[in-house]
Amino acid sequence: MEQNIYKALYDIPTLTELAALSLYSQSICIIYMKQVRSNPKTSALDLGPLHDDVKSHCKKIIENPGLLLNPDATHTTGALYGMLWERPEAFYTIHSMLPTLPHLSNALVAFFEGALETWERFTSEYAADGIIAQSTAEERARAWMPTTNDPLEGACGDVRVWKRKAPNMTLATFNARKMYKQNNTAAYIEKNFGPEHHKFVIQAGRERSNGQAEKERLIALGQADKQVAVANKAKKTATKARNDSRKKNLEAKLAKLVPILDISKLAKKNPATNDILKLQLEWHRLTDSSIPPKGQVSKFNKEALKKALIEAVTRLNNEEVDFPEAKIEESGEEFDLEQVSEGEEDEELQLN
Repeated sequence: MEQNIYKALYDIPTLTELAALSLYSQSICIIYMKQVRSNPKTSALDLGPLHDDVKSHCKKIIENPGLLLNPDATHTTGALYGMLWERPEAFYTIHSMLPTLPHLSNALVAFFEGALETWERFTSEYAADGIIAQSTAEERARAWMPTTNDPLEGACGDVRVWKRKAPNMTLATFNARKMYKQNNTAAYIEKNFGPEHHKFVIQAGRERSNGQAEKERLIALGQADKQVAVANKAKKTATKARNDSRKKNLEAKLAKLVPILDISKLAKKNPATNDILKLQLEWHRLTDSSIPPKGQVSKFNKEALKKALIEAVTRLNNEEVDFPEAKIEESGEEFDLEQVSEGEEDEELQLN
């Protein structure tokens, strides 16, 4: 791991990507989050103008990356709202490295183009003709929404902490504790409870503790996990069976194949169909690791197939690779290039 990090520190493409990411962070991300978190009472429904400003600034950088890369670039024009850099040392370090990052300008433009596309997609509900933009301030206030997901993420983190402290605590107990604290239930009890209320709560708590709700929940989770596991196993089994069938089918075809090792025959204008040429390449693939990948071969035209096959035959004739041997005995039926007429398609020879 340390070696990979060390290499990355001297890898120009990696440093170019990191520099683009840092400049985007300094000019957009950090400032955006400062605006979002500046007032806890701000509603997410009121962020439309901020999003418009972010997208507008992205377009400025795309049109003129010099706002961040020119020698005289500053936060005044390079940062959103002209705010100060959060980490000026990072900005100036990148500028000192510019002579060694020749492709940073293009990378920066591509980065901001991708970011702008994502901003457009994520803020589509704020469109000028949308419900949010056309609603009044009073309507948005009634439908107030938090600007971040921090409370939910904090609650999930709290669950993990409590699971370390009390591994056997049920989710219902955890939720009850959180609600007790969040709703200031202790003050309410002290002010309003009498003996009959305490008796009722104790009895209800015992009934809930002795109930089967948590057990049923865990059983349901276990059954769901089991169903997923069964489905995954069935999928893997079907995939393996399909792959095994294709492998056996290919082995059978290769066992019946008559390889052509005469380059002059392969150099003919139309020595065979594309499917037979591909099958000849599969025969060479048994021992020749230089054969192009199957996905690449499947896209070859006839000339590319002939070229790849001639190169494979040349390596075999020069004894650069071992002579391939079929994995099963020949069936007596043979596939010969010379027996296939020009332009003829043989469905039996298609590779799956």
